[in-house]
Amino acid sequence: MKSVFKSFFKFTVKNIYALIGITLVIFLYNNCAPGFSANSTGSIIDDSGGLNNGPPKIDSTKNSFSIKTQDCKASDAYSIKKAMLTRLTNKEILYSILDLTSVDVSGWQEFRDLPIENYSVKGLANEGINQIHRQRDVRSYQKLMTKVASNFLDASNNSVVDCNYNSSKNCFQSVINNFANTAHRGAPNTQLISLLSDNYDNFDDKKEAMSFAIEVILMSPEFLYKLKDFQHNGTNNQLLLAERLSYFLWSSQPDETLLQLAKSNQLSSQTQLKQQIDRMLQDARFERFYDTFVMDWLQLDKAHKNFTSEGKKSNQLISSLINEPKKMFQYIVEQDKPINDLLVGNYTYADKNIENYYNLANIGNNNIVATTSDRMGLLLQAAPIAGSGELVTHANSTHPTVRGYNLLKKFFCLPPEALPAELEDVVGNIKDTLNDNQTKKQSLAFLQTGECGQCHIQTDPIGLSLENYDSFGNYRQTENGLTIDPSGRLPSGESFSNATEMIHKLNDSSVFSFENCLTHTLVSYARSVTLTRNNLCETEKLKIQKQTTFKELIHKIVLSDSFLR
Repeated sequence: MKSVFKSFFKFTVKNIYALIGITLVIFLYNNCAPGFSANSTGSIIDDSGGLNNGPPKIDSTKNSFSIKTQDCKASDAYSIKKAMLTRLTNKEILYSILDLTSVDVSGWQEFRDLPIENYSVKGLANEGINQIHRQRDVRSYQKLMTKVASNFLDASNNSVVDCNYNSSKNCFQSVINNFANTAHRGAPNTQLISLLSDNYDNFDDKKEAMSFAIEVILMSPEFLYKLKDFQHNGTNNQLLLAERLSYFLWSSQPDETLLQLAKSNQLSSQTQLKQQIDRMLQDARFERFYDTFVMDWLQLDKAHKNFTSEGKKSNQLISSLINEPKKMFQYIVEQDKPINDLLVGNYTYADKNIENYYNLANIGNNNIVATTSDRMGLLLQAAPIAGSGELVTHANSTHPTVRGYNLLKKFFCLPPEALPAELEDVVGNIKDTLNDNQTKKQSLAFLQTGECGQCHIQTDPIGLSLENYDSFGNYRQTENGLTIDPSGRLPSGESFSNATEMIHKLNDSSVFSFENCLTHTLVSYARSVTLTRNNLCETEKLKIQKQTTFKELIHKIVLSDSFLR
């Protein structure tokens, strides 16, 4: 009879509890305000959720089409839409499991089988229907967590299980209480823990009871979702602040220090927040930021796919190319360089593969080296270039309009208006537009006039300036036997002769603001919500300067209303 009850109990918890989680998701999706999103990196949408509100129409008398301080009124209502529910990204699950159990699942097939992240024009978007775990998704999570629990209990260095749960129910209760407290970010599901504890005696094999309890805790919505939003006050609000801070900087759940500060209502003081920011930035776990934020922001996964499937690059070269922007970002952070170096820095992180790819001088043993005159900042590195264009079919299939659009969106938060649906098929295929006897610049010139001009005058000159770089970031001076002319004129009026000069013009312009866009993008990432153009006013108020360091920027963000509300 005990065996029958145990089987029924296991079936109930493993299946019904998962269905309860799904029901909760559906309920919140149908009843809460919009704004569901995982770690989205810098989406620029209008308040209705569409890409219909790009930069204001260009006023030729003012040469200005960006949001500036004078456009942001002090009376503007705080308008960041709250994400009532966000699903952890797969990397957040990876790092959370690692911190909880010391089990590294990155190479497991069970981890690769988890539901993939969902990308759209808005960036990474685990939102709406994509928040819901379907039956096949639940099975994939269950397979992973079953294996995690087994490996966790078999580990010789397991410091969590510090008593004999095989003969002591009190020990069993203590272990699962402590584990759930961390896994559920300081607010464990007490009913679930009580249920698991009450049925300890129904397992003949106590190791199986412990493994099952660990598995269920990791399968619960309290672990897989960030379920709640900030309240007006109280400990719950502090715990959510700890959660938001830890997933922002560590891509994982809060550690014991953050949880204890939150439970004692001390975390929200500016003094404590500053101390915790400094502590977390110095912690080794912060290195994950380069594998999460930087990867998503620069679409390096897309670059990896292009390098592999279309570029046929070697695994060693691909690893170096993907590593380059992450390592440069890390160098800028650790050396307290200004964030503006991400845009105009004349150095990069290079190994022998990068040296050969870019034709750099012998780099010796120093991985941070000066770039050549045709390389500068992140924007002209091979991987960000490969991640910013269309899905390539060969090295010459660059699309200036797409490149210009993505550059404006990613680095300056100024995408043009969405392409009218009736024109998508026409403009989407560049082969319908280009003439083999003309350069792309000559072929696309007509698009910068007439009805199409409002958008193309913003995107095309910028995209055409990048034509010296093929789809994989190789530098070239000709295409199809024709000399490339990278010169052009920004929509704000400044002229340039090539890509590096174009970037300097963008940097020096009073119209464009890389630093404000980076701030906006980081807030979007930190809040796990897709921000709107109106939220640029919120980040503009932080007054981030070109010479601001990354650490200073993080302090300003975390202490701002954009993060704390």
